[in-house]
Amino acid sequence: KGMDFFRDMMVENVDDLTSVNITYTKMSKTEQEQYAKKTEREIVQATANGVELVADAYKQMGMTVKSTSVKEVYFLGEMRSAQHLSLDYMGTPYYALQLYDYHSGEYATLLTVSSFNEDKTLELLNLFTKCE
Repeated sequence: KGMDFFRDMMVENVDDLTSVNITYTKMSKTEQEQYAKKTEREIVQATANGVELVADAYKQMGMTVKSTSVKEVYFLGEMRSAQHLSLDYMGTPYYALQLYDYHSGEYATLLTVSSFNEDKTLELLNLFTKCE
């Protein structure tokens, strides 16, 4: 049996306290079919609905949530919706941007870019340029 969930840490820069993290979760055939049918608008709505769940997960890690929003971002050559969170971790500002990708076959991909002190999340997202 294959793995249902695995994490692939991509980049962690200790100098400027930024990280890029990708997690893959195996989707059932039903989930794959449901996502294949979703329109871009439905995906945007799901992203907006999910932002509070993400905020709760950060709260459980001991962070204070200052704000949550949905941002339109340019990722791998496409406009996409991402969840953006401004948090506080023991007095230090922390920013996270999360992007779900259901278009990658049997795995749902969650990309998280984060930074302490300054919001460098959009800058980090620019690392993902589309390969021609």
